[in-house]
Amino acid sequence: MTRVLVRPGSSIVTAFLITAPLICVATANAQGPSLEQQLLSEPVQDLAADAREKGDATRGAFLFHSPGLGCVKCHGTSPSETSFGPDLASWKKTVDDNHLAESVLQPSKKIDPQYQSLMVVTSDGRTLAGVQRARDQKSLTIQTGVGKTDIVSISLDDIEFEKQTEVSVMPAGQVNALRRRQEFLDLISYLIAIRDGGSEAADRLRPSAGPERPGWSGARPARIRPEWGTVPTRRQ
Repeated sequence: MTRVLVRPGSSIVTAFLITAPLICVATANAQGPSLEQQLLSEPVQDLAADAREKGDATRGAFLFHSPGLGCVKCHGTSPSETSFGPDLASWKKTVDDNHLAESVLQPSKKIDPQYQSLMVVTSDGRTLAGVQRARDQKSLTIQTGVGKTDIVSISLDDIEFEKQTEVSVMPAGQVNALRRRQEFLDLISYLIAIRDGGSEAADRLRPSAGPERPGWSGARPARIRPEWGTVPTRRQ
């Protein structure tokens, strides 16, 4: 590799600073759009319909519980679990298939007020961001992360500034951890199944390390049963 030494402010440095971003953009374009961009280019109704008809909830359960995607870190699927985000097997209001697909793709588009992100600046200079868990006349309790130690109680007298934000605590771009469109359909199929079938469906679909659960062992996943909350696949 040849190295060229130049003085700061020289024409070579200037040319490099101008052309380097162009090279990066050209490289990104050559790689093609991300999975997120591809999915956003489709009507959410089409994605939701394909998830119901072509998705596999068993594979979706594997993806949901996989460390790479990280859904299970923040979302519970049974009443006994304490979670940072909503319990996806026990909705307090009716949500349709479109809402599930859209929430994964664009988590900040519609945020449940219960999970609105709150930013707090304290008098000692700390800046905290999280979800409000409790408030009374003396203190505010917010959860800033997924662990029990991330629940913080702050005296109202110590709060200099607070504001609700329009950005979800769920990061955008999570779908880019998936490899292809079919995996997105599988994930939404799983969310549909546990929404309709509740914690019982979530328990039955939950992957285990044993060979008896094909979704975890790598064998061909079985279609989930209708009583778990799905609709039979329509014939082509």
